[in-house]
Amino acid sequence: MSNKTPLITLLSDNFFFPIIFYLLFFASYGRRFAFWTDEAKCLLVAKTQPLYRLKRSRSTTQDVPQHVQSVQDRTRTEEALVDCIVTSKGTEQHLVDVLNGKPSKWFPLKPRVPVYMDSEQQCAILFEHLKALLHNCKTQLNFTNEVEFICSFLFPEAIIHGLCELQALSWQEAEEVFLRGPTYHPSEVEEFDRVIAKRMRKEATFAYQKVIILPYAFTLHFTFIHLADAFIQSDL
Repeated sequence: MSNKTPLITLLSDNFFFPIIFYLLFFASYGRRFAFWTDEAKCLLVAKTQPLYRLKRSRSTTQDVPQHVQSVQDRTRTEEALVDCIVTSKGTEQHLVDVLNGKPSKWFPLKPRVPVYMDSEQQCAILFEHLKALLHNCKTQLNFTNEVEFICSFLFPEAIIHGLCELQALSWQEAEEVFLRGPTYHPSEVEEFDRVIAKRMRKEATFAYQKVIILPYAFTLHFTFIHLADAFIQSDL
């Protein structure tokens, strides 16, 4: 066992410890904080203006990726189109006319009709609006499936007429825009390909682990169990 005595014990047993402690910590207080004391006195008598420390902002601004910007622009365009149809009711009279028997290219129903819009939220808003319009308006057209009737007939009629109103297009031009569908930026295609490639690599790695590594691990595990059993039996 060591016979060394801690330094704090020696100092506390020393008669001069209180004096040394006072000289080190209290006697020099005024000299240590003299600059702060003078500045505080000036602040109290309003001779100097106080200084404020502001936290440095760590946030950085960067340009939005092109594929994200393209999606945002297309979403705003679709929102304006749906607002024209639902809120402004710019296509209300036209839809009532076609429901009352006005000739339409989209009736009888076609098997495959483009939706035109990418946003599921905007499609849902438009669908609910057209569904309420169909329930409130008497129609001379016969249909068996309400959802198919709305999506294959009222959707294209409302969207094409809305494009005519918003973009000042003729009916034929608006119909071509509708059939052509939304325009995608090349960066969106590249981002889509990157995400798909990443997902395929992840699935391939998982499949490799499932087919190769896991059976090998199980085999090794059971081999060790048999060896352990054999070792125990040999000891017995």
